[in-house]
Amino acid sequence: MTGMSRHAPPMPPGMQAIRKLGEGGMGAVWLVQTRGGRRALKRLSLESDPESLERFRREAEALARASRHPG
Repeated sequence: MTGMSRHAPPMPPGMQAIRKLGEGGMGAVWLVQTRGGRRALKRLSLESDPESLERFRREAEALARASRHPG
């Protein structure tokens, strides 16, 4: 694929980084290409503390609920 980021960290199988969308205290969000299309992938930093990990878990649960919303 063309246009993939050469400075991206290793990605999960089946995902290729296109570009970094943003970065903050918990880590970075990358635009990735999968077989199913383009997605956003949040990568936590290695320095994430237990409070950050809990916040990430809550964020993931909220996104999962929103993606199941019928309308």
